[in-house]
Amino acid sequence: MGMHLKFSYTRFAQLKEIISLRPEEVVDRSGATDGLMFHNNQLYFIDSWTGEVCSYHVDNGHLFCATTGLGHITFVVPIQDEPQKYLISYHLNNKKVIGVLNWNSYETNRAARVNIYGNIYGNIRENTIAGGTVDPHGVLWFWTMETNVNPNFGNLYSFNPNLLPELVKKYDLPHNSMSNGIVWHLNNPTIFYYIDVGYQRILSFTYNKALGTIYRSEWFLP
Repeated sequence: MGMHLKFSYTRFAQLKEIISLRPEEVVDRSGATDGLMFHNNQLYFIDSWTGEVCSYHVDNGHLFCATTGLGHITFVVPIQDEPQKYLISYHLNNKKVIGVLNWNSYETNRAARVNIYGNIYGNIRENTIAGGTVDPHGVLWFWTMETNVNPNFGNLYSFNPNLLPELVKKYDLPHNSMSNGIVWHLNNPTIFYYIDVGYQRILSFTYNKALGTIYRSEWFLP
């Protein structure tokens, strides 16, 4: 598979138009829902129990899922200009794997095909990829967790398949425990917010795309 890929960024402001202020059940199913992503008027999510990627169509309420049979999936992101291809991360036989899911999100597929993308996790020592998202520049960011020690810890990484030779970059965050997600500023593509679970705080970072560096600019208590 060629390395010239770019991932699609989702502006969470789009959700304002489809989600009411009151909690409302939109999907009735068993499992463990995680990794929500809104793209092309569809709400994507993963079911980490069943190894499925699902798409809820907000215009008509239809739900379609792709079954991969690959174990614990940790995130899904769309590949730009490839409407039926998604980058997914999963754990299989104690290995962290990244692959490309081939799936038409307008139909259910019980045997969806996944092509292994490559071993981008080879130098990552943490045993779990906890989640991932895409920034406004089309670069994938993911966060990790090491669960075999107490207390748990994790790190933050970016993955740019078009940036050779350093496809995967680790960011050293001072006094960090582990993350439960990051989100980019609505109007400023150089700022993102980072959830630090261990210290129960939200951190604000400024990102320099040209240099590939970040620095902490502010932090917030719950």
